[in-house]
Amino acid sequence: RAIEVGEEALKKFPGNSLLLETIGRAQLALGLTADAQATFQNWVNAAPETALAHRYLAEAYIGGQTSPEAPEWKAIVEAQEAVRLAPQDKAAKLVLGHALLANQRVVGAREVANELKNAYPDELGVVELDGLVARVEERLPEAVAAFKKAVGTADNAADRRRLAEAQFRLGQVEDGVGTLRTWLDAHPGDGTTRQFWAELSRKAGRFSE
Repeated sequence: RAIEVGEEALKKFPGNSLLLETIGRAQLALGLTADAQATFQNWVNAAPETALAHRYLAEAYIGGQTSPEAPEWKAIVEAQEAVRLAPQDKAAKLVLGHALLANQRVVGAREVANELKNAYPDELGVVELDGLVARVEERLPEAVAAFKKAVGTADNAADRRRLAEAQFRLGQVEDGVGTLRTWLDAHPGDGTTRQFWAELSRKAGRFSE
């Protein structure tokens, strides 16, 4: 409904940044990534010097998860522009790090993660990016440490799954089981995490889990 209202308002105020941001974020939250890409592109066209417009457009391309060429490259271009326009914007740099990682440009992602880690060592998004890069680079002890820190900062299902996966891969199977069991004891209705646990157990040959 919010999207419909916003689109009606846009007919009266085309190119309005607040409306475009609101509509695009709503589309992104609903998984309408192609629509969000179009909305944020319109915002970029209307306000090309607005860093936030470029950042949201980059996020929309990352969230699209379509072909591995153009969308991820577009995400990098837009994130880089966001950083150029707002060089102190931590959020823009985080998006750039994720865009680089999505495009398998791991060295670049590591550089961004290190820069952010030095400036914001306890920020959840920074800790998560650091862990994701470490996981891709097969630095599993560092990935485990990062995701443990993320869980300790703001316990959530995504980081629990990331931590458990890294623990399983590192051979810390019982620790991984404990990571997931603790979460599921508190959130028994989390079917995604329960299915994730089952898949990890299958790969580890623990068919009784």
